[in-house]
Amino acid sequence: MDSGHVVEFLDRREQASERTSLDRRSHVGIALYGSSAPLILASLKRHFDALTYAFTASVGDLSAGDES
Repeated sequence: MDSGHVVEFLDRREQASERTSLDRRSHVGIALYGSSAPLILASLKRHFDALTYAFTASVGDLSAGDES
C-alpha cells in the first residue's frame, strides 16, 4: 500500500466517523424535541390565545369608537 492509498483510506474512515456522529446527534435532537413537544404546543397555544385576546380587544375598541 503506498502513501496515497493510506491517506485515502484514512480520509474515508474520518468521513464515515463524522457521518455517524451527525446521525447520532440528529437522533438525540429528535428525541429531545419529541419529548418536549407537549411543552412546545402548550406554549404556542398560550401565545395564540394572547394574540386572539388582543385582536378581539382591539376590534372591540374599534366597534365602541364607531358607536359613539
